Amino acid sequence: MSEQFPEKQEKLCRKWLLAYCKANGMMLGTVLFVSVANLIFYYALTGITSLERSHSVTSQLASGTFKIFVSQFLNTAVVIFLVNLKTDANVNSHFPILKGSYSEFTVSWYQDVGTTLVFPQNCAMTSDRYYVLW
Repeated sequence: MSEQFPEKQEKLCRKWLLAYCKANGMMLGTVLFVSVANLIFYYALTGITSLERSHSVTSQLASGTFKIFVSQFLNTAVVIFLVNLKTDANVNSHFPILKGSYSEFTVSWYQDVGTTLVFPQNCAMTSDRYYVLW
């Protein structure tokens, strides 16, 4: 059973659907990119930390944990925040930093940027526990 819409309504629905899919696709793409980058940082910094020749295992683990925390914090929170921040400064850069849509914290900021910040953290928090389910 197929329902037919008038052409004007069909164009509006199609336009909304494309905008909705694009927004959610960008959010999921960003989450995927951030998660993969954090995973690369984890393995790279763990390898670098093992080359430091720490005097104890505790100092090696502390060094690695701090490095991983800083890199993941910068990648997850600061970069996403700067990409979505809108300033009055004239930034002539090929990177989309400080050219965002939000100059203050609004409801739409929390819906768009806040979700993008929280979702990777939830994935990172639970990802190492997925093996228990299988």
